[in-house]
Amino acid sequence: MPYPILKLSYGLRGRLRDLMTPIEAYDIQVAAGSNSNDLQPLQETRNVCAVIIKDNTVALMFDSLREKPENIEEIEDNLLFCCTGLFKVCDGTDEVLDSPSMDRLCLTKTNKLVIESEAVTVNQLEKIARKTGDLLCFFELATGIVPFHHILSNFPNLAQLQCNSLYKNWAADLLNVENTQLTYINILDCQYEDLISFKPEEMIQILHKKLRIYARCSTSADINLANVVQKLKSEIQPLLHRDSIPDHPGTFTVDLNNANEHEELFFKLLKNIH
Repeated sequence: MPYPILKLSYGLRGRLRDLMTPIEAYDIQVAAGSNSNDLQPLQETRNVCAVIIKDNTVALMFDSLREKPENIEEIEDNLLFCCTGLFKVCDGTDEVLDSPSMDRLCLTKTNKLVIESEAVTVNQLEKIARKTGDLLCFFELATGIVPFHHILSNFPNLAQLQCNSLYKNWAADLLNVENTQLTYINILDCQYEDLISFKPEEMIQILHKKLRIYARCSTSADINLANVVQKLKSEIQPLLHRDSIPDHPGTFTVDLNNANEHEELFFKLLKNIH
């Protein structure tokens, strides 16, 4: 559909075009379609496979995640960079997320988001969410803790969520999110007390949603894992039972380990539980 901007005089269109940021010009070109030739000069674009924010600098990887990132400020400033892969925030502030460098990025085709900043805020996640699109399907929170409802409310199309830890009452928090496409949660290393802070009824509701959860839990060497396993079974097994196929939808896998022992439990819903 043609933008009303196309009805402006040639001179006004040119002046307005001069005031546009690269991403604004690109968005209008996409919306204008075949009429975009009236918005000269057309915004040039280049695909990148990754965008990295580190030390308050925006850097780009063009062809491979193995190559050395290039500072966006050192690249000719008339290009807009379209990320088709990874957007990674190693550290950063609101200042860098609001900087002119971000106006040179199109993140609507980004499919993977990794946050390695322990200081990431909900406000920063909201800013990132406004720049990304429906193709974002994987989110990794490598450090720190952000409640599930903050993540999933900002990124409702996620299919996979990976976190470094859990927090008290995480299951209840997860159930507060209604509009989500999530199918898999991978917890890399959580505390046992946080892991078991759910009610069996909450886990039933979660697994009814066909979610697959894998949680790796480390304990100190002086804790007897057999006692931990027995406690976990006693709390869960009246409603759930051990399953030999952990990768199916609607399953809960717990990987317990310390310096001396290792136990892995698989649970899924009993067929008569509704």
